[in-house]
Amino acid sequence: MSENTCILCVGLLCLDIVSECEQFPKEDDKVGTTTLPNRCVSQKWQRGGNASNTSTVLALLGDTPTLACTLANSPEKQFLVTDMAKYGIKEDGVVYHDGVACPSSVVICSLASGSRTIIHSNQNLPELSVEDFKSLPLHTFSWVHFEGRNLSNVLMMQQMLRRAYPSAKISSELEKVRPDMDLLTLNSDVIFVSKDYARHLGYEDMKTAAQDIAQKAATGRCRTVIVPWGEDGASGYSEEEGLVSCEASVPQGGVVETLAAGDTFIGAALHALSRGKSLKTTLEFSCRVAGLKVGLKGYEAFGEALRKCAWVKEL
Repeated sequence: MSENTCILCVGLLCLDIVSECEQFPKEDDKVGTTTLPNRCVSQKWQRGGNASNTSTVLALLGDTPTLACTLANSPEKQFLVTDMAKYGIKEDGVVYHDGVACPSSVVICSLASGSRTIIHSNQNLPELSVEDFKSLPLHTFSWVHFEGRNLSNVLMMQQMLRRAYPSAKISSELEKVRPDMDLLTLNSDVIFVSKDYARHLGYEDMKTAAQDIAQKAATGRCRTVIVPWGEDGASGYSEEEGLVSCEASVPQGGVVETLAAGDTFIGAALHALSRGKSLKTTLEFSCRVAGLKVGLKGYEAFGEALRKCAWVKEL
């Protein structure tokens, strides 16, 4: 493995309240630790948010990620900041705000199916501003990854970054359905398109989505499009390699938890791409890392498993 890479992730940091149930509750159910036929097996606080999760994966793979986000000066702050430090994520880009609530997600994980259902709330925390972004030591980052949110500000951040540091690589995640998300292709070298967003655009398979979106995005700077498709694997398209696809990696013990699987895939892809790996190698590596993650609970077990994998070190 080559030396670690300094990557900036721009996006959301929030609190996840994760409840693990034997099965997904029915409407109007009351699920407790001793209720039948469905029980809540465990409940925990966990640091969440797409950019936050991606930063965790990068750190576990040996990179030096910095998370740029906003955070409330609320009771949840200490837990979140301490957890970032635990994984070696730099908090230089965290901007704190008084008098607002911390964004949170209620996550229900089903042991029966491995599914995760997320209900997110962000009441009044301001998004990262362009001035916040400008204050960062942008020259120190070889790669900047943007979560597809806060669109008007993010577009200005990308334009500014492209003018000031034209050699820096920029990637963007198009996950949730929001207006004008396609504008992120104008200054991004790489875009990640979620299955849900691709379906919103009318695509029913990952190969068609990757190839068609790449051809449309070629009018801007984007030259690589990657479309993760869950249990079907992932497809990508680049000018150099054309259309490339990879099957999903299925964990030996079956799927245990799918929470943050997409963020894990993106983190692994950024790790590979930032080292100059081909699209084919990137997809294979990312599917393998994501497959390892969904077979385990939480990032601690995932980190321990990564350290034992020779193929991670050999990338």
